[in-house]
Amino acid sequence: MTTPPDPPDSDRFESQLTGVLSTDGIISGRVENRAYGQLEVGMRAMLQNRPDSTQREAMLRNLAGSIAPEAKGDSLVVFDGKDFKARPVMSFVIRDGRAAQQSGDVDILAVGDRSQVFTRMADEIEAHGPRHQPIDAAQLMPQARFEIDVRITLPDGWHARLPSSVNATSVFGHYEVIYRQDGRDLVIIHRTRGAKGIYPKERVGDLVSWLRECAKDRVPFIVLERRAS
Repeated sequence: MTTPPDPPDSDRFESQLTGVLSTDGIISGRVENRAYGQLEVGMRAMLQNRPDSTQREAMLRNLAGSIAPEAKGDSLVVFDGKDFKARPVMSFVIRDGRAAQQSGDVDILAVGDRSQVFTRMADEIEAHGPRHQPIDAAQLMPQARFEIDVRITLPDGWHARLPSSVNATSVFGHYEVIYRQDGRDLVIIHRTRGAKGIYPKERVGDLVSWLRECAKDRVPFIVLERRAS
């Protein structure tokens, strides 16, 4: 018996943060995480038993703290991990997170530098010298699609100095990040997708070039300018 392959993008994880930033750099908002396909397994395992009040508090502390320092979590909504008809969705509210810090006449919004992992991989590959084995693309990036969508409403009159967006696509995978401002909303979208395939050792140069292209997303913070409304 030959079973049909899973449809493209059947394994994916989506996270959406919608928040509001105050003039003193405090963020409040809501986060919703959704998992599909094989990526449901971890989320269902975590929720196979309904968390009690102590476990909920611990989950909220960890979840809120991963968004911003000093953030407090509230209104956690989970699903029954044993019910395979239940949609694998988790959501929670964050309050009082220290997202930005004033520096002179601007504010610094911390967003996390994702470039280091790609830079490290490229450096290690080059440090090993000439390659003697084929390249397995499946070992480079998870075989799933990940999308993180952040939308933060800035105070009236504020403007973000936007970094350059990055779109790096090759046979080894896809990495994309979009930075834009829609009115008062600062929008940051990250999309990654792994790839499959065995490629000859001679393509190691293409691999390093792709990793260097992904590493151009070297953005640990975004500068926010305060302007009179």
